[in-house]
Amino acid sequence: MHLVVKWCMGWQFLWAVLGVVHGAPVSADSDSEQVDGGNGGVNLGPGAALVFLRKFGYLEPLGTNESETLYSEDRVTDAIRNMQRFGAVPITGKLDPETIKLLTKKRCGVPDIISPESSELRRRKRFVLGSNGWNKRKLSYRLENWAPQLRQEDVYADLEKVMRIWGDYARLTFINKTDPIHDQVDIVISFGSGYHGDRFPFDGEGGTLAHAFFPQNSPGLSGDIHFDLDENWYHHERVGKVPKNKRGVVSFRDVALHELGHSLGLAHSAAQDSVMFPYYQAPSDGDPVLGQDDILALYHLYVTRSIPDGDDEDVSTPRSPITTKRTWTTTTTTNEPSTSTTTSPKPTNTYTTKRGDSNQDLCQGDYDSIAFIRNELFVFRGEYMWRWTDKGQLAGGAYPAHTARLFPSLDGVKKVDAAFERESDGAIIFISGGNYWVFDSSNQRISSDGPRPLSDFGLPHDGVDAAFVWGKNHKTYFFKGDRYWKFNETLGSVKGDSNYPASISDRWRGIPSRITSVITYKDGKTYFFKGQEFWRFSDADVHTEEDIPKNTGRFWFNCS
Repeated sequence: MHLVVKWCMGWQFLWAVLGVVHGAPVSADSDSEQVDGGNGGVNLGPGAALVFLRKFGYLEPLGTNESETLYSEDRVTDAIRNMQRFGAVPITGKLDPETIKLLTKKRCGVPDIISPESSELRRRKRFVLGSNGWNKRKLSYRLENWAPQLRQEDVYADLEKVMRIWGDYARLTFINKTDPIHDQVDIVISFGSGYHGDRFPFDGEGGTLAHAFFPQNSPGLSGDIHFDLDENWYHHERVGKVPKNKRGVVSFRDVALHELGHSLGLAHSAAQDSVMFPYYQAPSDGDPVLGQDDILALYHLYVTRSIPDGDDEDVSTPRSPITTKRTWTTTTTTNEPSTSTTTSPKPTNTYTTKRGDSNQDLCQGDYDSIAFIRNELFVFRGEYMWRWTDKGQLAGGAYPAHTARLFPSLDGVKKVDAAFERESDGAIIFISGGNYWVFDSSNQRISSDGPRPLSDFGLPHDGVDAAFVWGKNHKTYFFKGDRYWKFNETLGSVKGDSNYPASISDRWRGIPSRITSVITYKDGKTYFFKGQEFWRFSDADVHTEEDIPKNTGRFWFNCS
């Protein structure tokens, strides 16, 4: 029998197919080192199971039209069997209690199944490779930040240990580089919460602990490792042993060992003795060791292949320097390529904003546009962007980041002249030159008919300087030179109103021409930007406020 299951159909029927009682309560495992989804006892419906199966590669993702996504009974059963295999639970093909517990177990955020159609999949006997690995034996890395429960020196000690474990088998050397302005690195290591600079947000305490990116597969992200800042991290050696009396704690050392495996090209293994087993396991009091699967994968990636042993410190993934980061003084040394060595820098316990070249420094006012999207400040320059949760507070993750990291279909766009969140549907409009793109927030993709010419809106074919939705009346405005337009939502154009274009000085008194950006910020006030300065505009008085303009870098980016 080939029974077609539509994911939006009646759940009771789907539960019957899978042999599960609907709404059965599931409690977190009593072993806090292994299971604690952060939600205690919960009622997990079939929706959670399907989300899990899609998220970790067992089922195909939803299509553009969710109602058209069909899964056969056999397909769902096979997906559950694969999930059980990777979770080391009895393989029944049904969502039995042991299988449902996997939904709340702590684990890595990288999918267990890589699409067979993808060139990334390389099945070699028991182990699975996520990519072809690095084409050099010296890999550089930089630690961007760390969790508040951890000391900086402890984080470096754990990183040195796990890099030595992988490096000894793979004949790799890891070089610590700490200057975010001048140093290009292969692997950026950072902590972040929720949306943190890529398209894979963290879920708070429990659940996904971290994720990493395979080498050479993700422009701007290849090799990077991200840890969930909301977890209760601990340093193994400082505690002395696994803290059995603390619920929900997570060993940074053991998670880092797993994620570095992904950074080197290894995918998940279904073998429980493998470091690349996808679920978090209670660490032993001794040093961790690689499993047979891990060693075989390393042998294939880095021993059988001919890789130069020379001083090849080129960086495979170009990165732009970061201007606002925790800084310290350090001396870095390296040994022979057969070992992995790093040195731990001493923190200065200060936060400063470094200045680099003028074309790479927000403090000098060198940016293309500023936008306020989803309650965060986005700053765009060239092909890169920053996200700020508030004035002077960078969002978690490594910045600047390629704009294409969050908005993949913008890959190849050289600059963003303006961006704003459309009120009618929450879509994000990006403008570059004479074109615009519509980013659909619901499915995280650019509209298939983009880019489109700005002439669709009746705007100049050579582009605009700025655009925003004014918080006072929720209307969209476009600016160019000394003129501006108000968008007519009914007509879908700026045409049809003889009052526009109008002079900026007539309506926006005190605002100069040729502005760079304009936003309505979370404080309800409107800000205009140009060069190194900004103007705060009183919506009530329709005039700029006193004591302006002010320096953008000092006020918004915490520049010294």
